[in-house]
Amino acid sequence: MTTRRDFIRQCAGLAVAGAAAGPVLAQGSVQEGIDVSHWQGAINWASVAGSGKKFAFCKATEHTSYVDPTFATNYAAIKNNGMMRGAYHFGRPSFDPIKQARHFYKTVKPSSGDLPMVLDLEENDLLPPAQVKVWTQRFCAELTRKLGRAPLVYTGFYFWRDEAGNSPNNFGMQLWMPRWNVASPFPLPIAWSNWTFWQYSSTGSVPGITGDVDLDQFNGSLSALQGMGMP
Repeated sequence: MTTRRDFIRQCAGLAVAGAAAGPVLAQGSVQEGIDVSHWQGAINWASVAGSGKKFAFCKATEHTSYVDPTFATNYAAIKNNGMMRGAYHFGRPSFDPIKQARHFYKTVKPSSGDLPMVLDLEENDLLPPAQVKVWTQRFCAELTRKLGRAPLVYTGFYFWRDEAGNSPNNFGMQLWMPRWNVASPFPLPIAWSNWTFWQYSSTGSVPGITGDVDLDQFNGSLSALQGMGMP
């Protein structure tokens, strides 16, 4: 089983002495954003938007019935303050993937302009990698059927390799890569040659939020980020 502590350590990557503490990207423009859950408490989204953040993801669901208590408030406020918004589901591979995908979709009710929904894949529930791989494929297929497009997936290099079957097939999902306090998100899991979002810190400081918050980048221009929105 991969514990949250293990996942955090894995996401930090194999930093070398002298490595940069923040993100460095030579490919082109990037857009800054954050991701949150109930752990951040009440958020002043006007201050977050005023700080220059262009997008935010918030936790929506877990299991087949749990809803994050701050989801509805956060999801509405992100859009109302002019930011691109997205939602994620914390996947639990020991529970039915179809029921989880449907619960996620029913809770979020994605609308035009929203970012693709996200599968947060960082827990194996003590299942072997082959079963986690099948679960991931089934969850993705059902959400793709509901959305008309594949979701994003948030998963780490080591989790995908060691716990999720290390498939070279990404099932149509673009990658949100967690790798903290290093100069770049590479190496990526085998199924991707590039990243779409990068969570580069878990200890960020952002106006409007008390305490630490995850910091993210989108790999592209603002118009490209806007183009990620649902039709």
